[in-house]
Amino acid sequence: MELQFSTAQNGKHKMDGDPMAAILANLEEGLKSTEELDSSPIAVEIVNMAAPDVKRQERGLREVINYSLEERNREYINRRDGIAPIVKLLRSGENATIRNLAAHALANMAIYTPSHRSIVAEGGIAALANALNSTDASVRERALTALCNLCLTDDSIRVSVVQANATGRIVESLGSADDATVRAALMVVSNLSVNPAVAGTIGEQGGVAAVARHLGSGDAEKSKFALFAFASLSGNARNHPQLEGHLRELSRFIGQQDPTIEIKVLTILVNVSGNPSGQTLIVQHGLAGEVIRKLDRDDYTIKVLAVQVVQNLAMSDQGCRAVDTIGARKVLQVLKLGNPQLALPCIHAITNLTTNAAIRKALQDDGALAAVQRYESSADPAVKDAASRAAGNLRI
Repeated sequence: MELQFSTAQNGKHKMDGDPMAAILANLEEGLKSTEELDSSPIAVEIVNMAAPDVKRQERGLREVINYSLEERNREYINRRDGIAPIVKLLRSGENATIRNLAAHALANMAIYTPSHRSIVAEGGIAALANALNSTDASVRERALTALCNLCLTDDSIRVSVVQANATGRIVESLGSADDATVRAALMVVSNLSVNPAVAGTIGEQGGVAAVARHLGSGDAEKSKFALFAFASLSGNARNHPQLEGHLRELSRFIGQQDPTIEIKVLTILVNVSGNPSGQTLIVQHGLAGEVIRKLDRDDYTIKVLAVQVVQNLAMSDQGCRAVDTIGARKVLQVLKLGNPQLALPCIHAITNLTTNAAIRKALQDDGALAAVQRYESSADPAVKDAASRAAGNLRI
Protein backbone atom coordinates (compact mmCIF):
# COMPACT_ATOMS: atom_id res chain seq x y z
CA MET A 1 0.00 0.00 0.00
CA GLU A 2 3.06 2.23 0.09
CA LEU A 3 4.47 4.17 -2.87
CA GLN A 4 8.14 4.74 -3.57
CA PHE A 5 8.96 8.32 -2.61
CA SER A 6 9.80 10.42 -5.64
CA THR A 7 10.06 14.03 -6.77
CA ALA A 8 8.78 15.66 -9.97
CA GLN A 9 9.45 14.15 -13.39
CA ASN A 10 13.13 14.95 -13.30
CA GLY A 11 13.66 12.51 -10.45
CA LYS A 12 14.79 13.06 -6.88
CA HIS A 13 17.29 15.86 -6.39
CA LYS A 14 20.04 15.83 -3.83
CA MET A 15 19.41 18.61 -1.31
CA ASP A 16 22.60 20.38 -0.32
CA GLY A 17 22.83 23.54 1.76
CA ASP A 18 19.57 25.04 3.01
CA PRO A 19 16.86 22.35 2.79
CA MET A 20 14.00 24.75 2.07
CA ALA A 21 15.98 26.50 -0.66
CA ALA A 22 16.71 23.14 -2.24
CA ILE A 23 13.04 22.15 -2.04
CA LEU A 24 12.06 25.43 -3.69
CA ALA A 25 14.67 25.01 -6.43
CA ASN A 26 13.52 21.48 -7.15
CA LEU A 27 9.87 22.47 -7.32
CA GLU A 28 10.48 25.52 -9.49
CA GLU A 29 12.60 23.44 -11.86
CA GLY A 30 9.76 20.94 -12.11
CA LEU A 31 7.28 23.77 -12.64
CA LYS A 32 9.25 25.07 -15.60
CA SER A 33 9.80 21.68 -17.19
CA THR A 34 6.45 19.97 -16.67
CA GLU A 35 3.38 21.02 -18.59
CA GLU A 36 1.03 19.37 -16.07
CA LEU A 37 2.55 21.27 -13.18
CA ASP A 38 2.60 24.49 -15.13
CA SER A 39 -1.16 24.35 -15.60
CA SER A 40 -2.00 23.26 -12.05
CA PRO A 41 -2.95 25.79 -9.36
CA ILE A 42 -1.98 23.18 -6.74
CA ALA A 43 1.59 23.15 -8.05
CA VAL A 44 1.80 26.91 -7.56
CA GLU A 45 0.77 26.52 -3.93
CA ILE A 46 3.33 23.75 -3.38
CA VAL A 47 6.00 26.17 -4.61
CA ASN A 48 4.57 28.88 -2.34
CA MET A 49 4.90 26.61 0.71
CA ALA A 50 8.60 26.20 -0.08
CA ALA A 51 9.20 29.94 -0.60
CA PRO A 52 11.24 31.94 1.93
CA ASP A 53 8.47 34.55 2.23
CA VAL A 54 6.12 33.88 5.17
CA LYS A 55 3.10 35.31 3.36
CA ARG A 56 3.63 32.93 0.46
CA GLN A 57 4.10 30.04 2.87
CA GLU A 58 0.85 30.88 4.64
CA ARG A 59 -1.05 31.25 1.38
CA GLY A 60 0.34 27.95 0.09
CA LEU A 61 -0.56 26.08 3.27
CA ARG A 62 -4.10 27.47 3.38
CA GLU A 63 -4.72 26.53 -0.22
CA VAL A 64 -3.19 23.06 0.17
CA ILE A 65 -5.41 22.48 3.22
CA ASN A 66 -8.45 23.22 1.06
CA TYR A 67 -7.22 21.22 -1.91
CA SER A 68 -6.32 18.23 0.27
CA LEU A 69 -9.94 17.75 1.29
CA GLU A 70 -10.33 15.79 -1.96
CA GLU A 71 -8.71 12.41 -2.57
CA ARG A 72 -7.50 13.18 -6.10
CA ASN A 73 -5.78 16.33 -4.86
CA ARG A 74 -4.09 14.48 -2.01
CA GLU A 75 -2.71 12.05 -4.58
CA TYR A 76 -1.42 14.95 -6.70
CA ILE A 77 0.17 16.76 -3.75
CA ASN A 78 1.95 13.59 -2.66
CA ARG A 79 3.09 12.76 -6.18
CA ARG A 80 4.46 16.29 -6.70
CA ASP A 81 6.53 16.34 -3.50
CA GLY A 82 4.15 18.56 -1.58
CA ILE A 83 4.88 16.70 1.67
CA ALA A 84 8.46 17.98 2.03
CA PRO A 85 7.64 21.69 2.50
CA ILE A 86 4.74 20.88 4.85
CA VAL A 87 6.99 18.87 7.17
CA LYS A 88 9.70 21.53 6.97
CA LEU A 89 7.24 24.23 8.02
CA LEU A 90 5.86 22.09 10.85
CA ARG A 91 9.40 21.70 12.21
CA SER A 92 9.90 25.45 12.11
CA GLY A 93 9.23 27.14 15.42
CA GLU A 94 9.47 30.66 14.07
CA ASN A 95 5.80 31.34 13.32
CA ALA A 96 2.88 29.90 15.31
CA THR A 97 0.39 30.41 12.49
CA ILE A 98 2.61 28.58 10.02
CA ARG A 99 3.08 25.63 12.41
CA ASN A 100 -0.68 25.44 13.01
CA LEU A 101 -1.42 25.44 9.28
CA ALA A 102 1.33 22.89 8.58
CA ALA A 103 -0.07 20.55 11.23
CA HIS A 104 -3.51 20.93 9.64
CA ALA A 105 -2.17 20.22 6.15
CA LEU A 106 -0.27 17.14 7.33
CA ALA A 107 -3.37 15.84 9.16
CA ASN A 108 -5.30 16.11 5.88
CA MET A 109 -2.55 14.46 3.85
CA ALA A 110 -2.22 11.58 6.34
CA ILE A 111 -5.75 10.51 5.38
CA TYR A 112 -4.21 9.37 2.09
CA THR A 113 -2.40 6.10 2.85
CA PRO A 114 0.11 6.29 -0.05
CA SER A 115 1.39 9.57 1.40
CA HIS A 116 2.56 7.83 4.58
CA ARG A 117 5.86 6.76 3.06
CA SER A 118 6.58 10.33 1.98
CA ILE A 119 5.70 11.68 5.43
CA VAL A 120 8.03 9.17 7.10
CA ALA A 121 10.82 9.79 4.57
CA GLU A 122 10.70 13.53 5.18
CA GLY A 123 10.95 13.15 8.95
CA GLY A 124 7.26 13.71 9.55
CA ILE A 125 7.01 11.38 12.56
CA ALA A 126 9.63 13.33 14.53
CA ALA A 127 8.07 16.63 13.45
CA LEU A 128 4.63 15.50 14.65
CA ALA A 129 6.09 14.18 17.92
CA ASN A 130 7.73 17.56 18.51
CA ALA A 131 4.45 19.35 17.68
CA LEU A 132 2.86 17.59 20.66
CA ASN A 133 4.95 19.91 22.85
CA SER A 134 3.21 22.97 21.42
CA THR A 135 1.34 25.27 23.77
CA ASP A 136 -1.29 25.66 21.03
CA ALA A 137 -4.09 23.11 21.54
CA SER A 138 -5.04 23.16 17.86
CA VAL A 139 -1.47 22.25 16.82
CA ARG A 140 -1.46 19.33 19.28
CA GLU A 141 -4.90 18.15 18.16
CA ARG A 142 -3.94 18.22 14.49
CA ALA A 143 -0.63 16.50 15.14
CA LEU A 144 -2.53 13.78 17.00
CA THR A 145 -5.02 13.50 14.14
CA ALA A 146 -2.15 13.01 11.68
CA LEU A 147 -0.57 10.35 13.91
CA CYS A 148 -3.95 8.62 14.23
CA ASN A 149 -4.21 8.27 10.46
CA LEU A 150 -0.57 7.30 10.03
CA CYS A 151 -0.89 4.48 12.59
CA LEU A 152 -4.08 3.05 11.14
CA THR A 153 -2.55 0.25 9.07
CA ASP A 154 1.26 0.35 9.11
CA ASP A 155 2.96 -1.44 12.01
CA SER A 156 6.37 -0.02 11.15
CA ILE A 157 4.96 3.49 11.64
CA ARG A 158 3.58 2.48 15.04
CA VAL A 159 7.09 1.40 16.02
CA SER A 160 8.51 4.66 14.61
CA VAL A 161 6.16 6.67 16.83
CA VAL A 162 7.55 4.85 19.89
CA GLN A 163 11.11 5.42 18.69
CA ALA A 164 10.35 9.14 18.33
CA ASN A 165 9.48 9.16 22.06
CA ALA A 166 6.00 10.36 21.23
CA THR A 167 3.97 7.91 23.32
CA GLY A 168 4.58 9.71 26.60
CA ARG A 169 3.33 12.97 25.10
CA ILE A 170 0.32 11.17 23.66
CA VAL A 171 -0.54 9.83 27.12
CA GLU A 172 -0.12 13.34 28.56
CA SER A 173 -2.54 14.63 25.92
CA LEU A 174 -5.23 12.37 27.41
CA GLY A 175 -5.30 14.76 30.36
CA SER A 176 -5.86 17.85 28.22
CA ALA A 177 -8.69 20.25 29.05
CA ASP A 178 -9.44 20.43 25.32
CA ASP A 179 -12.02 17.79 24.31
CA ALA A 180 -10.88 17.64 20.67
CA THR A 181 -7.30 16.94 21.80
CA VAL A 182 -8.48 14.16 24.13
CA ARG A 183 -10.61 12.53 21.43
CA ALA A 184 -7.70 12.59 18.99
CA ALA A 185 -5.31 11.19 21.62
CA LEU A 186 -7.71 8.35 22.42
CA MET A 187 -7.85 7.35 18.77
CA VAL A 188 -4.06 7.49 18.47
CA VAL A 189 -3.77 5.15 21.47
CA SER A 190 -6.37 2.87 19.87
CA ASN A 191 -4.48 2.65 16.57
CA LEU A 192 -1.00 2.48 18.11
CA SER A 193 -1.94 -0.26 20.57
CA VAL A 194 -2.96 -2.66 17.82
CA ASN A 195 0.72 -3.58 18.16
CA PRO A 196 0.87 -5.48 21.49
CA ALA A 197 4.42 -4.31 22.24
CA VAL A 198 3.40 -0.69 21.76
CA ALA A 199 0.33 -1.32 23.92
CA GLY A 200 2.69 -2.49 26.65
CA THR A 201 4.81 0.66 26.34
CA ILE A 202 1.75 2.89 26.59
CA GLY A 203 0.53 0.91 29.60
CA GLU A 204 3.88 1.39 31.34
CA GLN A 205 3.58 5.14 30.77
CA GLY A 206 0.23 5.35 32.55
CA GLY A 207 -1.91 5.00 29.44
CA VAL A 208 -4.43 2.55 30.91
CA ALA A 209 -5.43 4.83 33.80
CA ALA A 210 -5.39 7.88 31.51
CA VAL A 211 -7.77 6.17 29.06
CA ALA A 212 -10.00 4.76 31.82
CA ARG A 213 -10.80 8.27 33.09
CA HIS A 214 -12.79 8.85 29.92
CA LEU A 215 -14.84 5.63 29.89
CA GLY A 216 -17.51 7.30 31.99
CA SER A 217 -17.40 10.60 30.13
CA GLY A 218 -20.66 12.40 29.48
CA ASP A 219 -19.30 13.05 25.98
CA ALA A 220 -20.57 9.97 24.08
CA GLU A 221 -17.89 10.18 21.41
CA LYS A 222 -15.06 10.53 23.94
CA SER A 223 -16.46 7.61 25.93
CA LYS A 224 -16.65 5.44 22.80
CA PHE A 225 -13.10 6.30 21.75
CA ALA A 226 -11.90 5.43 25.27
CA LEU A 227 -13.52 2.01 24.87
CA PHE A 228 -11.73 1.50 21.54
CA ALA A 229 -8.39 2.41 23.15
CA PHE A 230 -9.13 0.11 26.09
CA ALA A 231 -9.78 -2.80 23.72
CA SER A 232 -6.47 -2.26 21.93
CA LEU A 233 -4.57 -1.95 25.22
CA SER A 234 -6.03 -5.27 26.36
CA GLY A 235 -3.96 -7.00 23.68
CA ASN A 236 -0.92 -6.93 25.98
CA ALA A 237 -1.18 -9.14 29.07
CA ARG A 238 1.04 -6.77 31.05
CA ASN A 239 -1.84 -4.29 30.99
CA HIS A 240 -4.41 -6.73 32.36
CA PRO A 241 -3.91 -6.01 36.08
CA GLN A 242 -4.59 -2.32 35.40
CA LEU A 243 -7.49 -3.05 33.05
CA GLU A 244 -9.16 -5.35 35.57
CA GLY A 245 -9.57 -2.45 37.95
CA HIS A 246 -11.92 -0.80 35.47
CA LEU A 247 -14.04 -3.76 34.30
CA ARG A 248 -17.06 -2.46 36.22
CA GLU A 249 -17.17 0.49 33.83
CA LEU A 250 -17.83 -1.87 30.92
CA SER A 251 -21.36 -2.39 32.29
CA ARG A 252 -22.47 0.84 30.62
CA PHE A 253 -21.44 -0.50 27.21
CA ILE A 254 -22.10 -4.23 27.17
CA GLY A 255 -25.89 -4.03 26.97
CA GLN A 256 -25.81 -1.89 23.84
CA GLN A 257 -26.87 -3.47 20.56
CA ASP A 258 -24.25 -1.73 18.48
CA PRO A 259 -21.92 -4.29 16.85
CA THR A 260 -18.89 -2.02 16.97
CA ILE A 261 -19.33 -1.36 20.69
CA GLU A 262 -20.20 -4.99 21.45
CA ILE A 263 -17.13 -6.31 19.66
CA LYS A 264 -14.83 -3.95 21.56
CA VAL A 265 -16.32 -4.90 24.95
CA LEU A 266 -16.15 -8.62 24.18
CA THR A 267 -12.56 -8.27 22.93
CA ILE A 268 -11.59 -6.83 26.31
CA LEU A 269 -13.44 -9.60 28.14
CA VAL A 270 -11.85 -12.36 26.03
CA ASN A 271 -8.41 -10.99 26.81
CA VAL A 272 -8.82 -10.46 30.55
CA SER A 273 -10.88 -13.62 31.15
CA GLY A 274 -7.77 -15.69 30.52
CA ASN A 275 -6.69 -14.72 34.05
CA PRO A 276 -8.32 -16.13 37.21
CA SER A 277 -8.56 -12.61 38.63
CA GLY A 278 -10.25 -11.38 35.45
CA GLN A 279 -12.72 -14.27 35.56
CA THR A 280 -13.62 -13.42 39.15
CA LEU A 281 -14.21 -9.74 38.38
CA ILE A 282 -16.32 -10.49 35.30
CA VAL A 283 -18.57 -12.65 37.46
CA GLN A 284 -18.64 -10.16 40.35
CA HIS A 285 -19.63 -7.26 38.10
CA GLY A 286 -22.49 -9.21 36.52
CA LEU A 287 -20.91 -9.20 33.07
CA ALA A 288 -21.21 -12.97 32.56
CA GLY A 289 -24.98 -12.78 32.12
CA GLU A 290 -24.61 -10.09 29.46
CA VAL A 291 -22.04 -12.21 27.63
CA ILE A 292 -24.46 -15.14 27.58
CA ARG A 293 -27.15 -12.93 26.05
CA LYS A 294 -24.72 -12.04 23.27
CA LEU A 295 -24.82 -15.69 22.16
CA ASP A 296 -28.27 -14.95 20.72
CA ARG A 297 -26.95 -12.21 18.44
CA ASP A 298 -26.85 -12.93 14.70
CA ASP A 299 -23.49 -11.21 14.18
CA TYR A 300 -20.82 -13.87 13.60
CA THR A 301 -17.97 -11.98 15.30
CA ILE A 302 -20.09 -11.25 18.36
CA LYS A 303 -21.00 -14.94 18.65
CA VAL A 304 -17.39 -16.08 18.38
CA LEU A 305 -16.16 -13.61 20.99
CA ALA A 306 -19.00 -14.41 23.38
CA VAL A 307 -18.26 -18.14 23.11
CA GLN A 308 -14.57 -17.45 23.78
CA VAL A 309 -15.44 -15.51 26.94
CA VAL A 310 -17.61 -18.43 28.08
CA GLN A 311 -14.78 -20.84 27.29
CA ASN A 312 -12.39 -18.83 29.51
CA LEU A 313 -14.91 -18.33 32.31
CA ALA A 314 -15.56 -22.08 32.39
CA MET A 315 -11.94 -22.72 33.30
CA SER A 316 -12.99 -22.18 36.92
CA ASP A 317 -15.83 -23.62 38.99
CA GLN A 318 -17.00 -20.10 39.79
CA GLY A 319 -17.13 -19.32 36.08
CA CYS A 320 -19.07 -22.51 35.31
CA ARG A 321 -21.65 -21.58 37.93
CA ALA A 322 -21.98 -18.11 36.42
CA VAL A 323 -22.52 -19.52 32.92
CA ASP A 324 -24.86 -22.17 34.34
CA THR A 325 -26.97 -24.53 32.25
CA ILE A 326 -28.62 -21.59 30.47
CA GLY A 327 -25.34 -20.36 29.01
CA ALA A 328 -24.13 -23.90 28.30
CA ARG A 329 -27.27 -24.69 26.31
CA LYS A 330 -26.84 -21.51 24.30
CA VAL A 331 -23.28 -22.56 23.41
CA LEU A 332 -24.65 -25.93 22.29
CA GLN A 333 -27.26 -24.18 20.15
CA VAL A 334 -24.48 -22.18 18.47
CA LEU A 335 -22.54 -25.42 17.80
CA LYS A 336 -25.65 -26.99 16.26
CA LEU A 337 -25.81 -24.18 13.72
CA GLY A 338 -23.19 -26.20 11.85
CA ASN A 339 -20.89 -23.27 11.08
CA PRO A 340 -17.39 -24.82 10.89
CA GLN A 341 -15.79 -21.52 11.93
CA LEU A 342 -17.79 -21.52 15.16
CA ALA A 343 -17.10 -25.17 15.92
CA LEU A 344 -13.72 -24.96 17.63
CA PRO A 345 -14.52 -22.27 20.23
CA CYS A 346 -17.87 -23.94 20.97
CA ILE A 347 -16.27 -27.36 21.46
CA HIS A 348 -13.57 -25.87 23.70
CA ALA A 349 -16.28 -24.16 25.77
CA ILE A 350 -18.24 -27.42 26.09
CA THR A 351 -15.08 -29.25 27.18
CA ASN A 352 -14.57 -26.76 30.00
CA LEU A 353 -18.24 -26.55 30.95
CA THR A 354 -18.62 -30.32 31.26
CA THR A 355 -16.23 -30.36 34.20
CA ASN A 356 -19.32 -29.22 36.13
CA ALA A 357 -21.60 -32.22 36.79
CA ALA A 358 -24.91 -30.33 36.60
CA ILE A 359 -23.96 -28.65 33.32
CA ARG A 360 -22.67 -31.93 31.90
CA LYS A 361 -26.00 -33.62 32.69
CA ALA A 362 -27.98 -30.78 31.05
CA LEU A 363 -25.85 -30.94 27.90
CA GLN A 364 -26.11 -34.73 27.75
CA ASP A 365 -29.90 -34.43 27.93
CA ASP A 366 -29.84 -31.90 25.08
CA GLY A 367 -27.89 -34.17 22.70
CA ALA A 368 -24.49 -32.55 23.05
CA LEU A 369 -22.62 -35.83 22.53
CA ALA A 370 -24.08 -36.34 19.06
CA ALA A 371 -23.43 -32.70 18.16
CA VAL A 372 -19.79 -32.98 19.21
CA GLN A 373 -19.21 -36.40 17.61
CA ARG A 374 -19.96 -34.90 14.19
CA TYR A 375 -16.60 -33.15 14.43
CA GLU A 376 -14.54 -36.18 15.47
CA SER A 377 -14.03 -36.87 11.77
CA SER A 378 -13.11 -33.26 10.94
CA ALA A 379 -10.25 -32.70 8.50
CA ASP A 380 -8.97 -29.99 10.85
CA PRO A 381 -6.72 -31.71 13.43
CA ALA A 382 -7.42 -29.04 16.08
CA VAL A 383 -11.20 -29.47 15.73
CA LYS A 384 -10.93 -33.24 15.64
CA ASP A 385 -8.80 -33.35 18.80
CA ALA A 386 -11.04 -30.90 20.66
CA ALA A 387 -14.15 -32.89 19.68
CA SER A 388 -12.60 -36.13 21.01
CA ARG A 389 -11.86 -34.51 24.37
CA ALA A 390 -15.33 -32.96 24.63
CA ALA A 391 -16.95 -36.28 23.70
CA GLY A 392 -14.90 -38.00 26.37
CA ASN A 393 -16.27 -35.64 29.01
CA LEU A 394 -19.82 -36.10 27.76
CA ARG A 395 -19.54 -39.89 28.01
CA ILE A 396 -18.86 -39.73 31.76
